[in-house]
Amino acid sequence: KPAAKAQPPSAFLQDREAENPDRGKWRDLSKDPFDPDRVKGTLVVGYKRSPTKLNNLLWRDSITPSYFKHYLCPFLLEETPDVGENGIVARPCAAASLPTVAADGVTYSWTLRDDLTWSDGVPLTAKDYVFTWELMQNPDIRCDVRRGSMASVDSVTATGKRTFDVKFKERHYNASSSFGLAFTVVPSHAVPTDA
Repeated sequence: KPAAKAQPPSAFLQDREAENPDRGKWRDLSKDPFDPDRVKGTLVVGYKRSPTKLNNLLWRDSITPSYFKHYLCPFLLEETPDVGENGIVARPCAAASLPTVAADGVTYSWTLRDDLTWSDGVPLTAKDYVFTWELMQNPDIRCDVRRGSMASVDSVTATGKRTFDVKFKERHYNASSSFGLAFTVVPSHAVPTDA
């Protein structure tokens, strides 16, 4: 039998960018400052399974943290998408600014943005952070992962509607980032005191 005639490669294989409207315009965005105006459209993210719980204190699996980090939890800080001279940088997210540090070196004063609300329209306040901290101190609430991550924190105290202090047990390297990137808050008006 004669050998089958080889088919010519498709246009895609000959030129992978044949139908790309941005042909020749590619650039390394990790080298450019982040510009939110460039981000448009819809991103669909698929997970292998759903989160086990939607309570910021009670999840225990490995998939749920990304739901909270990206969709559900108003973290005080977020990592910048761009790498700075010293690596990833934390910037304000739910916080209006980076915290101020008291002369004692262990008290960090946070101010929340005034435009954040929970999904039901109730504003995010310092009371939510204090309420969450108090829940975490209750040994009957099974939030060992959250409680353990905050072991260096001594107290969380509201000083105003949108301001609160976080006092650490001792001076702590990178304390603002460790609290601001990890403290998962729950709404005080919607969560029962026994979680």
